[in-house]
Amino acid sequence: MRPATPSTSKHALLENGHTDTSETALPPAAGHGRIRRLFSLASHPLVLIAVGAVISGILVPSFTRGAQDHRQALEIKSDLVRSMSEAASPFLAATLANVLVYNGDVPRSYDIAYQSWIAKSSDVSTRLQTYFPDLQGYQEGAVPGWSTLALRMRDLYYYFRISPTARSGTRSDYTSRLQRFLADSPICSVQCPAVDFKGIDRWLSRPHRAFDDAVNFYMEELLQAFRVTLNDIVDSVLDANVRL
Repeated sequence: MRPATPSTSKHALLENGHTDTSETALPPAAGHGRIRRLFSLASHPLVLIAVGAVISGILVPSFTRGAQDHRQALEIKSDLVRSMSEAASPFLAATLANVLVYNGDVPRSYDIAYQSWIAKSSDVSTRLQTYFPDLQGYQEGAVPGWSTLALRMRDLYYYFRISPTARSGTRSDYTSRLQRFLADSPICSVQCPAVDFKGIDRWLSRPHRAFDDAVNFYMEELLQAFRVTLNDIVDSVLDANVRL
């Protein structure tokens, strides 16, 4: 008699505790067939047209608009920074020339330089408020920074415009504000400017003034503080977001 062999029927497998997967298992060929059908569907002309419409109608305009906004923001920043320099630099140069060239005898060109600064700085202030609302913080930001710079430019102008021998407390007020400006200047993070206003006053009070090395040094220190403050405002503009 032939020895009995284990039953491989469905009922035998179930009886032995095994699960029948012959009807539910997916042959490998069937899986590959599904992938091929998906690729075939994705490459269908109608599908390609639909995808192309989405890309051309949504994604491309979005990227284009983003690039245009970025370019416009750069143009606004570049133009504003250039306007800041064009507004401040001529007046600061005229202030130094008033001391070095004219020996404190204020020329008409100094008044004209200040009037030009007033007009151009007002235009810069308007554009700052228009395009950079995020920089209008009370204690920091380009908008209050520029306003403060404009006020100290005024103090600088009248400090040299009003004679130190005039009996007026107004000039001393200008001097006090300039001293506070130097103490709060960003340049103080490295080294505060050494400006002796009394030494400049003594020099201005002389009837026959000549070039003075000490006064020249004080002026360089004073004007450097203005330049560093201007650069600090420029940096905040370049780092800020533009409202388009």
